[in-house]
Amino acid sequence: MTNPTNDVLSFNAVYVTPSSEIARVREEESVNLYIDIQETGTLIGFIGQTSVHVGDAVSLVSSVTVDGVSIPFTKQLTDKRVYWDVSLALARAATIVVTLGDLSGSFSLLNGTLPPGLSITPKGLITGRVTNITAPPEPYSFTVRYKNTSHTHDRRFVIFAEGKDYPAFFNPDQLQPQEKETELGFSYRSLATLNRGEGYALTLDIYDPDGVLPGFVLRKVTGFRPNSGKFGGLPNDLEIVGQTIQGVVAADACPGKYFFEVVLNDSGRDGAIFMIEILAPIASVIGVIPHV
Repeated sequence: MTNPTNDVLSFNAVYVTPSSEIARVREEESVNLYIDIQETGTLIGFIGQTSVHVGDAVSLVSSVTVDGVSIPFTKQLTDKRVYWDVSLALARAATIVVTLGDLSGSFSLLNGTLPPGLSITPKGLITGRVTNITAPPEPYSFTVRYKNTSHTHDRRFVIFAEGKDYPAFFNPDQLQPQEKETELGFSYRSLATLNRGEGYALTLDIYDPDGVLPGFVLRKVTGFRPNSGKFGGLPNDLEIVGQTIQGVVAADACPGKYFFEVVLNDSGRDGAIFMIEILAPIASVIGVIPHV
């Protein structure tokens, strides 16, 4: 016995993907992320029932349960029903649940913003390649709408996106003019000529497209001949604090040229070599003016 009514079963959609942060992505990353939803139609069946009119969703049906027990069924596309064997005809009023294995409706972006480069397809696939993201990570909130023939369902989601890990670099202007070291042949930037006891401060001009400056590694330049008046490292009592070379040259600092390399931790490039020269003190000369 078939269902005597021609009422088409109405399918209600329930989001499986929770309303929360659903992904963290980075610039230039390819994204393929489905919003998951499940559609079910529920009715109270009558004694002797062996079919349900499901309309155009007939080809999408994946399961039928009676009071929570799954039963085998067949799909009839011509009359848009699902049938089960007469041996399974309802012996009493029972709850019939028909579940779809594919979407009967479609998704769209209702409001909000997806990260640049991403879009959502009617099948609920958020896809694309993330572009033009600035760091630090930024939340992109958006509302997705799912609509089928009988219901409309909205849900809010968040995707966090951050910029690519671009290498930091020195402002090229701060590295000019370059000079050539005659003994070892490397290029460097002369920063200052200082006296003992003289204060000094210079902030290294560094740019990082990520917006988060990296740490530094200070390396001594080595290989100079003894007694050449050339040394590796910073002059005594100068140091790097944050991005700034600062301090007061020690009163007993050896005169000469001090060479050091500053390497940015995330640059993946060679560091920049700098030089600070400490002048020799001017000796006091006490002369005797002869009587004439």
